[in-house]
Order: sequence, then C-alpha cells, then structure tokens
Amino acid sequence: MKSISRQRRDELIDALRRGTVPMQSLDLLAVGLDRFAETLLDELKTVQAGGAKFKAVRGEYGTGKTFFSRWLADRARQMAFATSEVQISETETPLHQLESVYRRLMGGLGPPTRQAVRVATSSTVGSSRSRRTFLPRGTSRRTTMSSCLSDPMP
Repeated sequence: MKSISRQRRDELIDALRRGTVPMQSLDLLAVGLDRFAETLLDELKTVQAGGAKFKAVRGEYGTGKTFFSRWLADRARQMAFATSEVQISETETPLHQLESVYRRLMGGLGPPTRQAVRVATSSTVGSSRSRRTFLPRGTSRRTTMSSCLSDPMP
C-alpha cells in the first residue's frame, strides 16, 4: 500500500465529500486505466519530443470522462507539461465558438508539478537546445502559454 501525505489525503477526501473529481493524486483512485497508461505515456513522450497528439473524450453522464481527463492531465503535469481542461457545453462553451473555447483554455491553464519542473530544468541546464516563441500581434508574454500547450515547460 502506498503511503501518502496528510495534505494529499485531505485534498482527496474533501473533493470526494463535495462529490467532485479531485484535481490531483488521481493515481490513488484510478481503477481500470492500466490498459491506456502505456499508450498515453508514449503519446506524451511523442509530444515532449516535439510531436503532436489530440484526444477528445466523449461519453454519457457519469461514465468517468472528467476523472479520465484529470488523471491524464495529472500524469502530463508530472512530465513538466502545462495543462488545461475545457468542458464543452451548448450554452457555456459551444465548440463552434472557438474564441470562447480558447478563452476557457487559457483561463484554466495550470502549471506542471514543481518536482517535474525541477527535473526538467536540471536536465536542460547546459543544453544547447533553444526555444523560440513567436507572438502574434497584440499578444502579451502572459498569454504565450497557449503556444506551449503541446510543449513541455523547459
């Protein structure tokens, strides 16, 4: 059995009491996702190496869509990715209104875990690899994270 910190345990229990899916530590609750784990890890590594992947999750109410997407986002943050979650709905975030979807993506953008950033930073110190960020007109440095959605944090 895994031992977890008191803080992680309290966050999980509080989220479950509220009837919501926790934002992190989902590996402690995940059941039946093993069959997807290896493939998704390979796809995250592909993106980390400069490739691109896209996943859309669809299903009926209560089938675990939110749990699955947060589980995947948690794994991505551990690999030094910034993540965001958008739930498409006809009234609040319709898929055909891309500006609304984009606004929600940027509003929910979250950083990778501190540990992953430390590992990624220490492994790239002294590296000759450089990154270029191209900013569209009228875009501030703050909104540049959108261009890094598929790019892990350095």
